[in-house]
Amino acid sequence: MLRVQPFQSPRQQETVTVHQTKVFAGATMEFRGACMIDNKYGRQFKATEAIEKNLPQQQLLKNI
Repeated sequence: MLRVQPFQSPRQQETVTVHQTKVFAGATMEFRGACMIDNKYGRQFKATEAIEKNLPQQQLLKNI
């Protein structure tokens, strides 16, 4: 389970559940899956796939 900041909404946090070992703090990731409502934890995004994205250097500097 991860708490992530969406790229388009960096002040917002979302919960993502994913079964993958290659997710690193500070990485830019793309998740594929579906939103669901967990009875205990509320709204979550259940990812079926996580892909690490390499942003162009200009994009990285713009977000600093």
